[in-house]
Formats: sequence, C-alpha cells, structure tokens
Amino acid sequence: MKIVTADEMRLLEERCAQEGVSADTLMEKAGLVVAQKAREFLGDVRGVPLLVLVGPGNNGGDGLVAARHLSNWGADVTIYLPLPRRGDDPKLQMLLDRGVTICRAEDDWGLSLLAGQLERTRLVIDAILGTGRARPIEGTLAEVLFLLVNARASRPRLGLLALDLPTGLNADTGESDPLCPAADVTVTLGYPKVGLFAFPGAARVGRLQVVDIGIPPSLAEDV
Repeated sequence: MKIVTADEMRLLEERCAQEGVSADTLMEKAGLVVAQKAREFLGDVRGVPLLVLVGPGNNGGDGLVAARHLSNWGADVTIYLPLPRRGDDPKLQMLLDRGVTICRAEDDWGLSLLAGQLERTRLVIDAILGTGRARPIEGTLAEVLFLLVNARASRPRLGLLALDLPTGLNADTGESDPLCPAADVTVTLGYPKVGLFAFPGAARVGRLQVVDIGIPPSLAEDV
C-alpha cells in the first residue's frame, strides 16, 4: 500500500486533470463510495436521521455528494455548514432542489439547531476539513466540534464517519487539535495519508477504510 502526503495527493489530482479525469469526476466517485460506506455502517438507511457536517472546500463537496446519494436511498439527511460555502455551489443546489434541510451556523443562534440534530441523529459524517486544512480550529468551528465531541461522549450509539480524515488531524504529521473528534470509521480517498498512521492523530481514526475514487494507478508509480 502506498501512503501519501497532502502535497503528493494534490499532485495526483493535478495529474488526473491532465489525463482528462476532472476534479468533479473524482468528487462524484468519492461521494458515492462514502455514501456506500455509511450505508454499510448503518445497514438500512431508510428513514434513518443522518447529519452531514460540510466544510467550505473539496472535502465538503465530497460530503454533499454523499448526502445526495443517502437522501436518494431514503435517509433523513440534514446538512450543517459550520463555515460559509459559496452560494452558487451546484452540489448544494441539487440538495436544496430535493428538499434536504440545510442549516448554516451563521443563522443558528447559540448552535441550538445543531444541538438538536445531534440529539436525534444516528450518524454524523465529518466532511468539514480534509487534507487542505490550513485554518486553525477556533471560533464557530471550535464550538461545532466541541458540541460534536460532547454529544459522542453522552450518546455512545451516535456514530461518526470521517471523510478522508477527521477534522483537526494533520494529514502529514498526525498532530491533532484537542477538538479533533474520534471517528468510528475513517473513509480515506484514493490513498491513505501519512497522518492517519502517526500518533497522536492515529488514535482518532477508528477503523480505516481506503477507497478507490478512480485515480489511475500509473499516475502514482513514482510515489
């Protein structure tokens, strides 16, 4: 198995684009396989309340695709945006068109809506920050993760699936923010990242599942 750094993963994605495999194609494949792994975790998802925490970048885009498939399969999906995401995002619009509930932290006074969702949901998908994490865990994002960590502590049956890696875990070093949530399962995309195997972050990963998102193996021969 090849293990990559965040820069190596970005390079592979750039090579894919040069070969005609677009970022959107990778995102659609990633979202589908994450949704499939969520369904494996839960079993039948029909009528099951699911909460997808969606960040502002590509990790959040993968989460939106996963949410779309889970909604199509009958899950009761709620999208929560801890950080602003551009309003003309077509993947967000597709969910709006399907009537999926979308909540924004900026409109959630005291994060009461998030707290209510964490009380009722069966599985949280952490699609906030991926390998491109550059921002510190502070402000509203810190408050969101604090609620998530405490909900997990008080409700042991509340599942957590991390998309690519748990938010707050450094993909290269394994360093983790104190508020980095511990996942039951981490579905990492294409190739596993170095930080998933390095402590202390490795303790937050849970069961690691590496999934194919359509990157031609020949593009990684020099990794």
